[in-house]
Amino acid sequence: SLPHPGAGQFMSPGACDRHLRRLRAALAAQREQTAEGIARYFPSGTRMNVPPGGLQLWVELPEGLSGNRLCDAALAEHILIAPGSLFSNSNRFDRFLRLNCGWPYTDEVDAALRRLGEIATAQLKAQQPRAPSAAALRTSAASALP
Repeated sequence: SLPHPGAGQFMSPGACDRHLRRLRAALAAQREQTAEGIARYFPSGTRMNVPPGGLQLWVELPEGLSGNRLCDAALAEHILIAPGSLFSNSNRFDRFLRLNCGWPYTDEVDAALRRLGEIATAQLKAQQPRAPSAAALRTSAASALP
């Protein structure tokens, strides 16, 4: 807790308001930087809600991605995120993540967002059906001959 003189100084006319203005500006910058990182690193089709205030961003993953699976893979790499399913009593928000942007946007945070985007991209690619190779097509065409 603050000693009495420090608390009195903080609560003096204008001091608290100045502190809150600086804090709001810092949080807004962190929120914008986090949103820019998501836009830069996450796969195409990712959407997000950037609110005018607050410390969280809701991210909607592209079709085929699971927030739970992404969360598990991220946790294995010591990246902490919250899957949307934690905030619902159904599986309705499995394609969502809630990301905290209350910490200063550092190189470490940027690297974690980049890695999270790489994991999401890899998981998305693994979900997409692969076209058969030319050799597989030749083999299947040859086996279809009488």
